[in-house]
Amino acid sequence: DKGTFDTTKIPDVLDYIKYDSVHNRHILGDTLIIPLITKVKALSDYVVPHEYGLLPKQQLLIGGQTCHALLSQIENDANQIIDLSSPSPSSSSCSCSDPPVVSSLDSPAHDDDDLDNSKGDSSSSIKFTAEDLKERSKTRLRFYFSSESHLVPLYNILMTAQKQPLESFEEGIVSEVNYLTQIIFKIYEDMSGTRTGDDRFCVQVFFTPGMVADPLASSDQDLHQLPVKPAVCLHSNLSLAEFRDLLSRPRKAFEEHLANPNPPPLSSSFSFSN
Repeated sequence: DKGTFDTTKIPDVLDYIKYDSVHNRHILGDTLIIPLITKVKALSDYVVPHEYGLLPKQQLLIGGQTCHALLSQIENDANQIIDLSSPSPSSSSCSCSDPPVVSSLDSPAHDDDDLDNSKGDSSSSIKFTAEDLKERSKTRLRFYFSSESHLVPLYNILMTAQKQPLESFEEGIVSEVNYLTQIIFKIYEDMSGTRTGDDRFCVQVFFTPGMVADPLASSDQDLHQLPVKPAVCLHSNLSLAEFRDLLSRPRKAFEEHLANPNPPPLSSSFSFSN
């Protein structure tokens, strides 16, 4: 009635239509669903990538303001995990380029032979002291649950220092994040003893936009479930210094922005009227 539309609601509208496309298509019919989802998807693909800044610097500044608390929490948790690592490397090793299934930051692993021997001989069974149990109870895993308003800005921040081309995403732009969108940080430690201090660690960052498959392709055969897109590596083998610099980029960009006597606006607004 007012002739003006709130473009921030476009992602919500798309979510509703996608849900109906998957679960209620037999009720609403293709005559309504197909034109509606096609038009809203095209509009969303334009609005969402630019909603948090048009230029890389704008994306960095807006991302820093939006994700300041989250970035601080990620860095603090990473430091705690690093502090929990063993100060004296053992004979086992971990390669950043080809990490094992169980990283050195997890609970100590045992050989299959040891486990097999423990079944037949009680004297060789694995025993844990109180200190072992205390060490094993320390958490090395963190989960953060958030919304699109934080996932897209955080993704933009991570892409500011992206080093390798992304084959899975055209020009590295993600126009849509869906259910089960994930940003994964993996910290590995080299236990070979050839490196010391912070040089023992490397960080890998992965991203998946979640369920981005065509909702119109779902059927009773797949139980109306969309597959999750495989994660791709945004950053491989970052040193701790590079990882911390990556997380601190928004703060540095914001300080430079404030130092400008006439700072430009951080974002541009979209306005549609009839």
